Amino acid sequence: MAASGFRKKSRANTRSRRAQWKAPMPRLGRCSNPACGELKPQHAACPSCGHYKGRQALRPSKP
Repeated sequence: MAASGFRKKSRANTRSRRAQWKAPMPRLGRCSNPACGELKPQHAACPSCGHYKGRQALRPSKP
């Protein structure tokens, strides 16, 4: 059998516990393309120039 709560948890305790459960900030790095250098998510192609690991992976979104 699983353990069950003996006492009712107050609303303040429940909400303060839930307040700590949050998503982390996304980690950003500079684009490896020397002409671009914009911030982009790590381990992803640059959304502005399309470069990833020194090669053209995507078509650029901006002309």
